[in-house]
Amino acid sequence: MLKIRSLPLTVEYHTGESATSVAARLARRNGAPRLITFCSDIGLDYFALANGEEIEVRRLAAFAGVDHDELVKNTPSVVRKDWFRLGEAEIKFSAFQRTRPRVCPICIEGCVAETESARHINRDQPNLLLHVFVADTAVFCRSCQGQPRTKIILTSRTWP
Repeated sequence: MLKIRSLPLTVEYHTGESATSVAARLARRNGAPRLITFCSDIGLDYFALANGEEIEVRRLAAFAGVDHDELVKNTPSVVRKDWFRLGEAEIKFSAFQRTRPRVCPICIEGCVAETESARHINRDQPNLLLHVFVADTAVFCRSCQGQPRTKIILTSRTWP
């Protein structure tokens, strides 16, 4: 089997990041004008990658020099028409559309309090802990899995 070496210009992997996110940042880092062009240049099937096909996600991980199991786990993959698998959950395609994110008011409050207590975070900088929290919880369902609450739409007033 042919061993794939990582590209000379790589990007840092962020916990929970999907394959298309890594690929887009890798494309930009390597000067490609578009992700589809970058995939073609390095021999990845763009559409297979976008659909989360494991072989393409693993190939991307090799090019990016990141853990392939972690990348596969965090990448939505098509299981049947209009349905994706992400981790253990099966999610309808419409959940991935860009809409206003929803969060549980109790969970976001706890996340804000935890972040506020970490004084090394500059209030002028983007708050990475909250961004990860929102990315992990906001889109997929209307009710909180951890609390008996309906999620609220995240607006500039509710966003710390």
